[in-house]
Amino acid sequence: HVRENIQLSPRYITRDGQKKYTVTGEVFNPAQKPEVAAGSIPSDGDIKIGSIALPEGYISVLGFKDANDAIGKTVRLNIQQPFAGASPTELLNLIQQGGDINSIAPPHQDMTYTVIAVTKKAATSISFGALPVLLSAKDAREVYDYTTKGANNYGKYIYVYAHIKDGTNEKNIADAQADLKSKGYFTQSSKDIQKQITQVVNILQILVGVFGMITLVASIFGIVNTQYISVLERTREIGLMKALGMHSRDVRSLFMLEAGWIGFLGGAIGAVVALLVGLPLNPWITKKLDLGEGNSLLIFRPLQILGLIFALVIVAMLAGYLPARKAAKLDPIEALRTE
Repeated sequence: HVRENIQLSPRYITRDGQKKYTVTGEVFNPAQKPEVAAGSIPSDGDIKIGSIALPEGYISVLGFKDANDAIGKTVRLNIQQPFAGASPTELLNLIQQGGDINSIAPPHQDMTYTVIAVTKKAATSISFGALPVLLSAKDAREVYDYTTKGANNYGKYIYVYAHIKDGTNEKNIADAQADLKSKGYFTQSSKDIQKQITQVVNILQILVGVFGMITLVASIFGIVNTQYISVLERTREIGLMKALGMHSRDVRSLFMLEAGWIGFLGGAIGAVVALLVGLPLNPWITKKLDLGEGNSLLIFRPLQILGLIFALVIVAMLAGYLPARKAAKLDPIEALRTE
């Protein structure tokens, strides 16, 4: 089964007593079930002829009280045929002579549809701008033919959707793709699209990991520098402790514990600040991004936070090893002579 991908370009959408707004449209795809804020979409098959699924973003601008108020009401799409009239020179002459440009405007007409559902953007959607209105295959084809009549793209489509018999079998899909490629067609299955999206996510994860490593290395150097300065400033104190019988390993452990304490304080303070800022802002961010109910951009997991703090303590102690080793090797007599 093959279904054309029809991209619609109406002039505007409106209804009685309301202003005109730009809009895009698509044919309803029975295989894709958009999220619905009000009304309903058939669970199987196409939507009814003369019906329209209206995006949530048009509810307020078209004067509806809410999504439920739009169900059963009518809206109009104004469509226009391609311009094939006067040449640019003839247009310029017409304007200079004070003629009416509307007299050579291409034909246009209003198409009226009944709202059966109000769609909303899915939480996983990465598209920008308003969603397209959805029409039945017959209505979409009628609009497309009218708006492309006489143009070079009349009756042509950028791509089509092909439903493979027994498509759950990967071999059938591979065979169909190979057959289409041999005929000069470019093919892409849903699995191929999923792989592309996964690659983008993996690249983003790698970038985040790289920036995280850079931050970690900078932190390690910061701790090492801090501990070295601490050793230099407390040289006499170290010499006194060793002169009184403190073992070198105890001096080393003291400075490593101090480095670990720095890591603990940094992790704990960062976690507390993140919670104090993130928890109040999370509902607002989620609403602004329209992630939908039950979804959040920021997720705080106590065990992961504790694990991160513990990891920072270990890293800080490892970073403090070299300064601690230097402190442990100080000669007590030489250290006591230091001014």
